[in-house]
Amino acid sequence: MDKIYGIIYPLAVYDNLMPGLRKKLDVSRILIENVRAIITEEQRRTRMIDIIEQFEKKIMANKNSKFE
Repeated sequence: MDKIYGIIYPLAVYDNLMPGLRKKLDVSRILIENVRAIITEEQRRTRMIDIIEQFEKKIMANKNSKFE
């Protein structure tokens, strides 16, 4: 999406020949940034869940070893 935007964006100066192009490009840029933010947030969330699960396993292993 970002590559397509980069190719089309220079055409925004010709908005008088293609009415509404500039607005559509602005909307597409916002959508690209929103999708990028969502993907980044989900990657961080997944990583955090993995770390918490690893920590939980360590705690359970330590807890079990103390009782044996």
